[in-house]
Amino acid sequence: MPRYRYECGKCARISIIFHTLKEKVIDCSICGEKNSLHKLLSVPIIQKLNVQEEEQQTGDLTNEKIEENREILKKQKMEMKEKNYDKT
Repeated sequence: MPRYRYECGKCARISIIFHTLKEKVIDCSICGEKNSLHKLLSVPIIQKLNVQEEEQQTGDLTNEKIEENREILKKQKMEMKEKNYDKT
């Protein structure tokens, strides 16, 4: 769930609130003021995904998968050519 930073227009306190994108948070939970929160710009958190032991560049992984799929397609084409179809 994403986290967002809000500043209260009345008490000027900054809050970090976790909520879904569709939820609207406008009331300050610190001072209780209604309709006083304003969303602040923040830097996104980027987490590194687990990659195989040897780190590969995205392009290398993409090319590897493309080649694997080319081989699969070649095998499928050969299987289709070898099948006999009834022409009636």
